[in-house]
Amino acid sequence: MPSPPPTNSATSSASIRCPRCLECRYSRIGIPEEARCPECSAPPPPASWRVIFGSSTDFGPEVTQVGAVVMVGVGLLLIALSWFSMAAPPLAMATGMLVTGTVLLYRTRQALERLPDGGDVVWILKDDCLESRGGLLGSSVWRWDAVSYAILEFGWRGIRLSVGHAVAEGTHEAAIWLRVPTAEARALHHELQARIAAAAAHAAAPQAPTKDLSPPASPPPPPS
Repeated sequence: MPSPPPTNSATSSASIRCPRCLECRYSRIGIPEEARCPECSAPPPPASWRVIFGSSTDFGPEVTQVGAVVMVGVGLLLIALSWFSMAAPPLAMATGMLVTGTVLLYRTRQALERLPDGGDVVWILKDDCLESRGGLLGSSVWRWDAVSYAILEFGWRGIRLSVGHAVAEGTHEAAIWLRVPTAEARALHHELQARIAAAAAHAAAPQAPTKDLSPPASPPPPPS
């Protein structure tokens, strides 16, 4: 395996369209954008794409894993109490805590496994759509004309970048938690907003009428 290229501290990954290989997660920082991945030889994504790596958990996988383990333990304890004690909480509440903790534990295990190479969630800003890979729901694709907003939030839990996209029931929000400098997070947010605005402007623009290029109809035959 080739050693990762040296990282120039003066180079921000905000200027890199794809900071890691989409196939093997090898770092592309310091590699020409048009070059293939030196690890797996995968071709680079198109120059018009932007790739964002992040996490599906807000408190960080390490902290969230501890909370998930505690939740599972409390859920098991409550289920045991509900079987042997009349004063225990309802079984439904105990089961809900156990299921929630189990799902959260599964998510954090995925995030921890991918933490060294960017995170368990990848957003690919393509020309015509936003593609999300990884996380609990797997892969999803949203056309830009169906994405209504992008929000960047800074808090004690971290940096959260979210988008709202249209679904049959209304608007659904998807989020990715970033571990990048503030300036890079703002640059990613601005690019998301620009792509959403461009799609909205294109949808609102009047469409030119299409010309009928079919050949003219043949005249009817003369009467016999």
